[in-house]
Amino acid sequence: MVHAARSRLTFTVMKNYPDRETISYTLNEKTDLRRLFIVVSPDRELVGHLRQRDTRPTIHDYMAQIRSVIDQAKAAFRANGFEHKLAFANIFLADLSKKQLVRWMFRELDEIFIVPTSSPVMTYIPQCPADGSLIAVEIFAIAGFERNRGLTCRDASITIEKRGVRWCYVGDVTPDASSLGAYNRALWAFRRLERVLISQDMSPSNLVRTWIYQGNLTLDEGRVQRYNELNRARSTFFEGRRFVEPLLFPGYNGIAFPASTGIGADDVDITMAATAIATDRDDVLVVPIENPGQTPAFDYGSRYSQKSPKFSRATAIEYDDLCRILISGTASITDSETRFPDDITAQTHQTLDNIAALIGCDNLSKHELQGYSATLRDLDVYRVYIKNPRDYPVVRAICEERIGDAPGIYTIADVCRDDLLVEIEGTTSVSRG
Repeated sequence: MVHAARSRLTFTVMKNYPDRETISYTLNEKTDLRRLFIVVSPDRELVGHLRQRDTRPTIHDYMAQIRSVIDQAKAAFRANGFEHKLAFANIFLADLSKKQLVRWMFRELDEIFIVPTSSPVMTYIPQCPADGSLIAVEIFAIAGFERNRGLTCRDASITIEKRGVRWCYVGDVTPDASSLGAYNRALWAFRRLERVLISQDMSPSNLVRTWIYQGNLTLDEGRVQRYNELNRARSTFFEGRRFVEPLLFPGYNGIAFPASTGIGADDVDITMAATAIATDRDDVLVVPIENPGQTPAFDYGSRYSQKSPKFSRATAIEYDDLCRILISGTASITDSETRFPDDITAQTHQTLDNIAALIGCDNLSKHELQGYSATLRDLDVYRVYIKNPRDYPVVRAICEERIGDAPGIYTIADVCRDDLLVEIEGTTSVSRG
């Protein structure tokens, strides 16, 4: 197996917080496009001073931490030769009311976007960074296509084309102002996502990955849990749609849904992001992947949700002897049951075991992906959602021990069941052999 080229930078080393790095990245040069995955948090000293004051953050605290993130990101781009290359970002905020401040200050990063006159794709996610920072950022940069060809930017979306394969990235999808209730707002957000995809000459049938950030995820709305209402809206929107059907491997007769994460958020509202793919090439395969130790989510019984969650455990996209795997939000579930309901250590290990089984050689072979194999240490980037802030040190220690030095981001968020304490997702690209 050929491993992705991986590098790691630390721009700030403070003796007060020696266990925490503020920036790391994966540079993957084994794909048709060079991909740089950056995870960055503010300078440790800034976070430490705020903790020591034990007071409510001021606007100056936010500006200082945002400035720290921007400076480190610019340095990472320069270090890897990614100036003036396309980038998009996921921004995790302790206070979503600071969204406009972040937008204003992030204008400085226009120099790294290939189309400075277009708004970059940024998704603002109301989740507190688990380490106490006010902001944490994932930045994905892509190079390897011609500056004036193979790129369109519309409606908070970017489409990149290389060798006949089009990737569309959509960010910060929110519903219209008039819809009320979790079901209606989720449905309207899906419909707006559809309009954005159509503007890029795609449709929901091209989706391979979605992210759904739902405020008050596990609370009841009337007699129904808001997560159940989200699943009902997704089922309504997905009804009758056939996903990536032209790209499924010959003879595939299963159910194909996009990979997905449905996770809590601090805001009451809903925000979505997505990835889609389109091509006329006949050698590009999209493979929905299920976990041998888990019941497919779309087959869950009604006791978990009135409408089952419509997603696959992962989506693999294979062409040119490369397999890119988009791993859904994964938790401590085997069959359809929660395991180790009160044990954060055991839940974290079980979650990682589930991901390892999902992307391992045996399971990929069963899904007609012969010659590919991935381990936890092959992840390009990962995210960890933790229900209880007190569990952060334990979860992070386990993840870093088992995953290694891939960039990871840790946030505080509700998980879809009351007895689930952690959820993990990721992305990997592996070569055949």
